[in-house]
Amino acid sequence: MLHFYALYFLGALPFLSAPPRRLLRAAFGAMALGFAGLVLLDYEAHCNWQTLAYSDFCTLDGFLRHSFFNGWHPVFPWVSFVFLGM
Repeated sequence: MLHFYALYFLGALPFLSAPPRRLLRAAFGAMALGFAGLVLLDYEAHCNWQTLAYSDFCTLDGFLRHSFFNGWHPVFPWVSFVFLGM
């Protein structure tokens, strides 16, 4: 769970001194990326819903997929809350 927060904060670093309008655009962009991923990609890839196991999590590809797209709290769209809070 902590790796999600680390990725949220890393994503927010370039926006530390951004004006509110840019933060709002970044928040909407993160939400749009998350929604586009749900529509265009296979969300259930490598997920076993019977046992709630995630195969290939220990590989780089699986970790990135889990962290940015189909994990419990993926970076897109959840980083938008960080941008709105800033």
